[in-house]
Amino acid sequence: MKNKMEQGSTESLVRSARNGDGAAFKTIYERYYQPVYRTAYRLLGERMGAEDITQEVFIKIHRKLDSFDFNASFQTWCYRITVNTCYDIMRKQKRRGRYNKGSVEPDFYESKLQSSKGSEPEDNLNRKVLTEIIEDKLQAMHEDLKTAFVLREFEQLSYSDIANIMECSEGTVASRLARARSQLTKYLTKIGIDHSYFNQ
Repeated sequence: MKNKMEQGSTESLVRSARNGDGAAFKTIYERYYQPVYRTAYRLLGERMGAEDITQEVFIKIHRKLDSFDFNASFQTWCYRITVNTCYDIMRKQKRRGRYNKGSVEPDFYESKLQSSKGSEPEDNLNRKVLTEIIEDKLQAMHEDLKTAFVLREFEQLSYSDIANIMECSEGTVASRLARARSQLTKYLTKIGIDHSYFNQ
């Protein structure tokens, strides 16, 4: 029931925003800001860049509202615009030789994990460091693997939603996730981290 109510609420907001209702679009912005920002940050690995991209994404959402198909999920549509905008940035960075390949050395994380042992709560600290490791190593991945991992593991989207966002089959999503998880697990093992911390 809640999902249907939220869907109806979003549809009403989109229709109002299409008709020039600024308050309706502000509500859309507030509702979807966090998932757009989180996704941009984890794909780009830069907070300042993510903030800029988030603003750019919402400009695009506003401009493209008339093209939104109400048969689709508005959230999925927002994610697709976010991912495609981030792809444009990542490809420009690669051409300029500025692509972030994951610059932090393994010893840095090993020392952080060691220093957290015996502290309270140890497990939460270790998970925080693990998240930092994953976010850093994601930057060395191919953009398709990174995107599938971020949308599944961080945003908790279904395979079907990810397939719609990335415009591929669910089988392709599963394959990309498996490859991303394999690369991360190998790295965690290399620096001595129990991969049970890694939620597959």
